[in-house]
Amino acid sequence: MARKRARSSSDSDEEEEEEELPSAGRDENYYDEDGDCVIRVENVLFKTHRVFLARGSPVLADMFALPQGEQPAEGATDEDAIFLAGDTPQQFRAFLRYSLAPALANQFDRIPVEDILTVLDLAHFAQKYMMASWVEYAVAAIQYFCRQPNAASNTGLSLEVLRSTLTLAATSPQAAELWTDIPHVWKLRLKTHPRLEYCDALDAAEAVGPLSREFLIDLYYAILCRIRMPPYHWTSTATQFPYPRVAPVHLARILMGYWSLTVMWLHLSKNPPKLPCGTQHRTCAENWEKAWVEMIHHPHLDEFNPADVIARLWAMEKRARHTLTNSCADRLLDGENNPFRRVRLEVMDSLAERFFGTEDFALFRPLGPPSA
Repeated sequence: MARKRARSSSDSDEEEEEEELPSAGRDENYYDEDGDCVIRVENVLFKTHRVFLARGSPVLADMFALPQGEQPAEGATDEDAIFLAGDTPQQFRAFLRYSLAPALANQFDRIPVEDILTVLDLAHFAQKYMMASWVEYAVAAIQYFCRQPNAASNTGLSLEVLRSTLTLAATSPQAAELWTDIPHVWKLRLKTHPRLEYCDALDAAEAVGPLSREFLIDLYYAILCRIRMPPYHWTSTATQFPYPRVAPVHLARILMGYWSLTVMWLHLSKNPPKLPCGTQHRTCAENWEKAWVEMIHHPHLDEFNPADVIARLWAMEKRARHTLTNSCADRLLDGENNPFRRVRLEVMDSLAERFFGTEDFALFRPLGPPSA
């Protein structure tokens, strides 16, 4: 059994703590006999050059600079290897692979798509050890693959890749742009594999915390648009819900959003949005309200889910362009005061509250005291 010696931060004579570690084996590709530093990651030994590691990472440089007292420098032998806790051999191997490779081999178009997980291993390792340039390289490589025309159908962009990338985006400020790329690819994939991947996408987004709320909202709304079964058919165990593996927390938010948006639609059916010129052209305002009621109750809207307010508004606007001719409303459809556009934006801006709920949001505000 090898022993891990705790590093000393001073030259004190305090007794050193030792910890038993299982035996370790040398890595087949990254154990350089000419190296001067043995690194242990889990049960794998790597040998490289101390200067090379210190130059690439201020964290590792500080670690090498810790005083050893009268003890020999760590990393000189396999038995006294420097132990990197919390990393995986795959991550350290990825760092050595890309950092030791010639620049030409690291060009994005020369990286097989199957190696994206290795790039992500590099990114997570570089993020932990403050290797900013390698984090930037990994993020740019992931973006390169996500922005290819076949990204949505590319099997190399596996569920594991998408989950790992969301985690990277949540933990690294340098990877913030991935919040745009990964949800975009995932939503494109969901159009062809909805039942296969919706639950995975929801769980991955939930796992990385509040930063993923916008992605969750998009997923909730997309699921709502696909559902044709009314909520009172969803049992408490969600066995009849079209996506049975959806976690209870997601089911609760989807249900809350369903009722909230349905109530909003009922409100819109009785309260047309006002035209800016309504007070000046009474006839136009009256015709607009009459046309709104006719459009909102037209049978062609039945093909949409009752909660899919945005799609229903698009369908109404399309119909309005053929029916509201030579009127104030007709002239507004191509301007900033387009009533359909205005309501759609209001709906989109309110989706977070509709799915997640807040005390201040109208639909969930407690009822006031009963009338006297």
